[in-house]
Amino acid sequence: MPFAVLGLLIMMRDFGLELFILNVVSNALIGGIFVWTFGRDIIHAGSSSMIFTFFGFLILFGIIRKDLKSAGVALLVFFLYGGVFWSMFASSGMSSWESNLFGLLIGCAIGAYEAYCGEGAASSPSTSTSKPIGSSEKASLTSTDEDLDDDIA
Repeated sequence: MPFAVLGLLIMMRDFGLELFILNVVSNALIGGIFVWTFGRDIIHAGSSSMIFTFFGFLILFGIIRKDLKSAGVALLVFFLYGGVFWSMFASSGMSSWESNLFGLLIGCAIGAYEAYCGEGAASSPSTSTSKPIGSSEKASLTSTDEDLDDDIA
């Protein structure tokens, strides 16, 4: 169930299908290589690393973007699935916490990249459709000569 919910939350954005595929492929390739290289000699199976990838992406993307929609999704994900973070360090010696950790790190890396540099990056106010939290419509980036004269006098 978390796979479907978190995956749908990623795909609900305008650029969502591409980000969903990027998360899945990155987790499969990069996460697989890291688990194969650094993981213990136990069975690493299941979709938990993908859930951690989605979780990390949605949380970090929302924190960095700071617009209402992204922050709201991040809060929703945290309240619904925040407990999944603690399951990463399961006490059973046969649990693969390595794939969970690498999935989380990959999701955070993709979330940070997309928030700063990708299609979802917060750009200039004229091209962004959502306003950052705490932004004011009174603030202006340009001033007229009259405004400058008023400030000098």
